Amino acid sequence: MVITKFAYLKFLSLRGVECTGVEYCYTGDLNTKRKDAMKQLLFEAFGTFFVALTVMVSGGENPLAVGLMIAALMYVGRAISGAHLNPAISLTLYATGRLGLDRLGWYVVSQLVGAFIAALFYFWIFSQAYLPGIIMNVGIETAMIMEALLTMVVCLVVFVNAQEREVFHGATMVGIAFCATLFIGGSLNPAVAGAALLSGAVFRHPSLFLGKELLGHILVYICGPLLGALCAAAAHRYFNKPQEQQTYRA
Repeated sequence: MVITKFAYLKFLSLRGVECTGVEYCYTGDLNTKRKDAMKQLLFEAFGTFFVALTVMVSGGENPLAVGLMIAALMYVGRAISGAHLNPAISLTLYATGRLGLDRLGWYVVSQLVGAFIAALFYFWIFSQAYLPGIIMNVGIETAMIMEALLTMVVCLVVFVNAQEREVFHGATMVGIAFCATLFIGGSLNPAVAGAALLSGAVFRHPSLFLGKELLGHILVYICGPLLGALCAAAAHRYFNKPQEQQTYRA
């Protein structure tokens, strides 16, 4: 409890200038910063709820709908929280030094809460838990590698367009990237997969009682995107000069 309170106070701490983790910075008194921090966390939960619900209702088979939803939410929320809406994107920003560890933790918690509420809403509508399915005749290792590669592409596009001053252009490019990668196949969002697994455990989804099936979901849909996020951070550091990294450092 003490550690949680300390982390929250650190997240809200006054250090001259605070940034959302992408490029938007603000100044003001401590109360204003607390309100802004809460707005960031609430929007991450709010936005991830709609992204997760779109994925679940479409069964993960309508990339265009998911891409358009992400583009719309990024257009609305980039100036509020950076509109990460995905732990993989937050991890990429942390690994490149644009996001603090305390802020990363709270962003991921908010995203998981939003996705879990979406999973509960999905169960309320359809009376069954949602679980992403691995494509038939594709091994777990292959599916995990594909998730990592596709997530790496998306994270790189998000990272580059986060610095784009024209919000509409940046949001559009991110939406296109998600559409393209989701057409190939994949989930690319550990929050959606984590919430689906949690809701499946709560509502006793039969697949979760099969050890190999559960392990496959964790490796493919959680570990895969997180590995892709770290690869995206490594690729960005490799292809960009050190002075350019310092220019955008939060």
